Amino acid sequence: MPEVGEKAPDFNLLDQNRNRVILSKALKSGKVLLIFYPKDNSPVCTAQLCDYRDHFAAFKKLGVQLLAISIAHPEEHTEFAEHHHFSFPLLNDYDARVTKSYKVMSFMGVPNRAYFLIGEDGTVLYRHVEALPIFRRTAEELTKSIAEKLGVDAPALETPAAAVGGHDAHH
Repeated sequence: MPEVGEKAPDFNLLDQNRNRVILSKALKSGKVLLIFYPKDNSPVCTAQLCDYRDHFAAFKKLGVQLLAISIAHPEEHTEFAEHHHFSFPLLNDYDARVTKSYKVMSFMGVPNRAYFLIGEDGTVLYRHVEALPIFRRTAEELTKSIAEKLGVDAPALETPAAAVGGHDAHH
């Protein structure tokens, strides 16, 4: 598992729209938070990714791009992303090579819930792996941890329009 201060393994995966995402290329646009998650449409994963979607602006204010990675089939990613209107890519690690290269494969054959903040130079700046799949970092916890690592103030999380009665308020 890449430690803080070490180079993150590069990768080349397709997102839910069949667009190719290469980590080293994405880093040219700024820091990247890799979010490994076990399964599309599971209650915890859905709540987790919807929380990040709802507070996407806070990550953006920190100059951080989000890339979520799971081993779901591309069609599942597409349906999951469209249903929940995610504003970040869901990457398809169909053969688990990226999950294995980051050493976050669980004994159940799905990724552990894990987070890696990668700096523009490809170095791991922050890493957290959940002890159990039922645990997850909230957007607030992640933005605070990232801000602390970057030596800046954490942005205030705004209440998303969806939570005030728009679509997807309870997902």
